[in-house]
Amino acid sequence: MKFSALLLVPLSIAGAANSMTKTVIATDKAPSAIGPYSQAIKTSNSDGSYCMVFAAGQIGLTSGDDGDIVDGGVKNETVQLMENIANILEEAGSTFDDVVECTVLMADLANEYGKSSCATT
Repeated sequence: MKFSALLLVPLSIAGAANSMTKTVIATDKAPSAIGPYSQAIKTSNSDGSYCMVFAAGQIGLTSGDDGDIVDGGVKNETVQLMENIANILEEAGSTFDDVVECTVLMADLANEYGKSSCATT
């Protein structure tokens, strides 16, 4: 599978594990996980007043049974993976406004569109 852009959201949490609940987040509006992991995990404390969402990495795959990489290079792949993340966040009851950190990995660092659009999206 060849791709030009990949978005990863860190998967780490601090705190007492026994006081946190974990909920698997899954939506048909984003590609299914390719391996033995979830699209995202939502954690919250016992009274639900504090929660965090940890989304798995995404590439420019379409949702559905085919799950193909979108055509058109890094621009279209970046748009698609951002839509995938938005849909996963929405399923978890969140939005990009709530994102604290993400990591973007580029296959080709010479690609100016990928660097600038990911930083401002």
